[in-house]
Amino acid sequence: MDNKILIKKLEKKLKHKVKQYKLNSFFISESNKKKTLFARMIDRLFISIIIFIISYLIFIYKWNSIYISIFLSLTFSILIYSILNLKNKREIKNAKKVTTKKIVEEMIYNDILNKTPGEISIYFSDLFKQLGFYTNDKLSDDFYLEVFNDNLKIGINILQYSSEYGVNEEALRKFFIKLNKSNLNKGIIITTSSFYEDTKRLVMKLKKYKNIELVDIKKLISIIKGTKLYPNKKEIENYILNKIENNKKSVTYYIKNILSPNKWKKYLISSFSIWIFGQFTDFHNYYIFIVLVLFSLGIVCLLRKTINYIYNGNEKKPEYSYEFIYKNENML
Repeated sequence: MDNKILIKKLEKKLKHKVKQYKLNSFFISESNKKKTLFARMIDRLFISIIIFIISYLIFIYKWNSIYISIFLSLTFSILIYSILNLKNKREIKNAKKVTTKKIVEEMIYNDILNKTPGEISIYFSDLFKQLGFYTNDKLSDDFYLEVFNDNLKIGINILQYSSEYGVNEEALRKFFIKLNKSNLNKGIIITTSSFYEDTKRLVMKLKKYKNIELVDIKKLISIIKGTKLYPNKKEIENYILNKIENNKKSVTYYIKNILSPNKWKKYLISSFSIWIFGQFTDFHNYYIFIVLVLFSLGIVCLLRKTINYIYNGNEKKPEYSYEFIYKNENML
């Protein structure tokens, strides 16, 4: 019984370590760092080994004692490794902070963008209730939501725009006209994208008539951060892990597609065509390199096709009869 509990604890600890390694690798790779987490670990080990060798040679020359030299060199190399490890942890911490901010923005952006108008109303109603406002359930084509706080009445327009499209002046003018005709004190335009500079300038001109606040995705996240709608640590980690798995599937699919057995003819014909064309140009070495790459891919695909034929070539594919279609037609 004790052994089973111990094994379960070890499995749980190992899963946690693997999970943390995946997350840290993601943080490092997403923070525009050139080296992966594994490459950084190899670098630390390599530097420590070099330090050990150099220290050993210095100490053995000075004291002529193998044991003292090994002890001092090992101590010094471990110290250097520990310093480098602390530096790496600090870089991971900084990378985690920057990357988590980007991931949360992506999570909230995708979540809001995929909601229906009714779900949008519920989402933002819940948000403003947590911020201390009251809401009504009356919806219109222009106001997704109206909120109240003491004598303050605010009309809110939520625009589900993809990140490449900003909110233009026309959207602001339409909102201003409706807002000006209503008994609302203030207006807020919330968008999942951003606002064009012309829109920002226009909203400043309109302030003397009606106070309208522009809330883009970054400002929205800062508002959500103090509420329960902000993703918790577990949700963020699960989102990242799912993202890692999806990326792995995409890479695997891409590699399989490149090395498809049915593409061997295309690669070989392309390599031969480029080789002929390369004979009449000044960039002969460049074309030779391309020819070798395509020729190698063609050979690999041909080998895969041959292996598939050897193992699966004698298997008969199931034959399907379509006679039932004609029988049903005759019965009609």
